[in-house]
Amino acid sequence: MKESYNLEFKEEISRTFLKTVSAYANYNDGEILFGIDDDGQLLGMKNLATEESLRIENMINDSLVPVPNFEISVEAIGDLKVIRLAVKKGKDTPYYCKGKAYKRADTATIEVDRFELRRLAMEGINLNDEDRKASSQELSFAVLEWWLQEAAGIEKINLDILKTLNLYNKDGYYNLAGELLADHNEIGFSGIDIVKFGKDISQIQFRKTITNRSLLTQFDMAIELFEQYYIFEEIDGYNRTKKNGFPKRRFENPWQTPSFIVYGTLTRLFK
Repeated sequence: MKESYNLEFKEEISRTFLKTVSAYANYNDGEILFGIDDDGQLLGMKNLATEESLRIENMINDSLVPVPNFEISVEAIGDLKVIRLAVKKGKDTPYYCKGKAYKRADTATIEVDRFELRRLAMEGINLNDEDRKASSQELSFAVLEWWLQEAAGIEKINLDILKTLNLYNKDGYYNLAGELLADHNEIGFSGIDIVKFGKDISQIQFRKTITNRSLLTQFDMAIELFEQYYIFEEIDGYNRTKKNGFPKRRFENPWQTPSFIVYGTLTRLFK
């Protein structure tokens, strides 16, 4: 037996195999056999194979974002046992291992460059948010529940409602759309950077970045900051009138402001 583009041997379990998991998930199905050295010599697992299989599973779940599809099996060859890890190419690219993405180069695993990383990201973006698996399956929806109470009179959110809103996939997992509307998320591209300039763009009077929060929370906080800085009261004699220093409809325009993602999502859900 020899190593190849889609087959790698590991004499024992170390963190280096996680890079190869990233490579297979990004580009092609592949297998890693534990208990075989680089020359293809069968050594078998030194420790109990079932316990080592669980260790491999936990390492993948803790180190890969998002977690790819994989299967682990224990196979007996004579009196020795090896662990077979089969990794499927995923659609939700790039698959990161400790913040880096990898690919195979013949029998080696190397980090992708920034140009290839961009291509992988564009490939992954083509997948609908309803099909992409959320990076976490431990999500809460208190903010969404409040919005649904106000907009639709729904007293309590449940899994059926999340499925109706296409936030929970029919295959049994929270999708990316669900993660975007969850109370908290770990999505790097979800956020708003709000800046109030002075006399020109070289003078920043106020700045606030809102990240890792529900799109609904981002929307509320963006409107709150708008009203704080652009709505004022004008006194004319005995009359006091509220006025906008900037048209609110332009602030909410999905083509003119960073809040277009939030606004678009709310429009689809609650219009």
